[in-house]
Amino acid sequence: MSGVTIKHPLYNKRYPQWILMRDVIEGNDAIKEKGEIYLPRPSTEHDKFSLYAQKQYEAFKFRTPFIDFTSQVKDCLHGMLENTPARIEVPQKVKEILNNIDYQGNSCDQFISNCIEDVLITSFGGCLVDAPKVDPNMSKLQAEKQKIRPYLSYYNAESITFWDYKVINGIKTVSLVVLQERVKKDSKDMFCIDTKTVYRVLFLNENNVYAQSIFEQTKDNKGNETYIPVSTIIPEINGKPLNYIPFVFFPFNEPVKPILYDIAVANLHHYVVSADYQNGAHLTSRPTGYFTGHQPETDDKGNPIPVYVGTDVFWQLPEPEAKVGVCSFSGEGIEHLEKELDRTESQIFTLASHIISQDKKTAENKDAVNLRRAGEDAKIATFGKNMSYRFTQLLKMIAEWMNEDTEDVIVEINTDFSNLSFDANAVNSIANIFSQGKLPLRCLYYLLRSSHYLEPDMTYEDFVYLLDLESASLSPTEVDTAYKKFKRTGQKIKVETSDWYS
Repeated sequence: MSGVTIKHPLYNKRYPQWILMRDVIEGNDAIKEKGEIYLPRPSTEHDKFSLYAQKQYEAFKFRTPFIDFTSQVKDCLHGMLENTPARIEVPQKVKEILNNIDYQGNSCDQFISNCIEDVLITSFGGCLVDAPKVDPNMSKLQAEKQKIRPYLSYYNAESITFWDYKVINGIKTVSLVVLQERVKKDSKDMFCIDTKTVYRVLFLNENNVYAQSIFEQTKDNKGNETYIPVSTIIPEINGKPLNYIPFVFFPFNEPVKPILYDIAVANLHHYVVSADYQNGAHLTSRPTGYFTGHQPETDDKGNPIPVYVGTDVFWQLPEPEAKVGVCSFSGEGIEHLEKELDRTESQIFTLASHIISQDKKTAENKDAVNLRRAGEDAKIATFGKNMSYRFTQLLKMIAEWMNEDTEDVIVEINTDFSNLSFDANAVNSIANIFSQGKLPLRCLYYLLRSSHYLEPDMTYEDFVYLLDLESASLSPTEVDTAYKKFKRTGQKIKVETSDWYS
């Protein structure tokens, strides 16, 4: 086996969890396709009746729907983080590429949303800042005219197979990232969709310079399949190589247990108990016939041949005195299954208490409710803050590659789940405080933005410039035109402003 195909120990540890999470999120069809992996056969099935047992198991499986609580929780978490569009502040030149940040037609907002949704499933992923390969003799102006610029590529957990670090100048630095990719095979057939596996290896060479190699599958002299490097490049940005790998892991530098894993496990347990409950209900309503004292017929292997009545099978018990009867399920066991279902659902709701919470039976004052809610929101808020930091890193790299200032680059994903809002009286009070010069303009912006009184994508710079326009001697139409032009091009018109507080 080639070294490039070796998986990181943490990859091997988390991979089964990722597969389970993918199946649970996919839902009913994916879970049932895995059969006994997630739904064991009932212990009452007898191996001697293999064909009958298989049919019974398929019916047992078919009768029970998989209720995907986990997917609903994931959608709620995603909705909380996306309730307010991410705040993205970048230089104007970088703004111009945000509508197609990945060369796939996705805006930066959509790209961030897609990444968050996938990382919520596995709690691991990563993003590469890359740039198309260009002619080294091409000028910067020529590259800009051809719209050649950096872009983002997302890699899910399963495609990041190996990584390593080394200490450079006293700092722990990523020195190796191995990415598994599926690419389309070369074919003259326009309808061919066959793909092959390649490995993209990002590494710091002996000079601590960033390089990138592509490994493709081939056969050695003994006919064994192996992967060999077919190309290696040292990317240059603005004519210089990089001293770091432009890859950022989400939401931490190494994979951890998926944030929804415990909910998914409880969800699968609920599915198994629900299947037993549905099977018990089925047996209760469909009695089973039996007879004793009769020697069952056997097949060539000596196995009893079952006797069917409709779709059900008779039990054949060779007792001295022949009897025929019907066994009916009393249903007492179902009560235990019902209690177990309730208990499991309660566990799921507890694990997802920050989203799905049962009504409290005891009264709580406002402070107690706010304190409890803050604790429940803490985990997803931490997730959001980590993702904000890492997307900020990515856009700083892009700004740097485009020779733009990186100091004010920021990505801020929503972590305020308090649904802050003000009624008309509160808004008037805030306006009065502001008019008296006792409320800073930036604080006013924050309050209005948090309570959703401003446009979702309005930055503080947008807000201040709009105030400049509104305070100048311009008509509403002129204000609207100037503001739209600024949003589109970043160009401001010169206006004389009055005192906002007056």
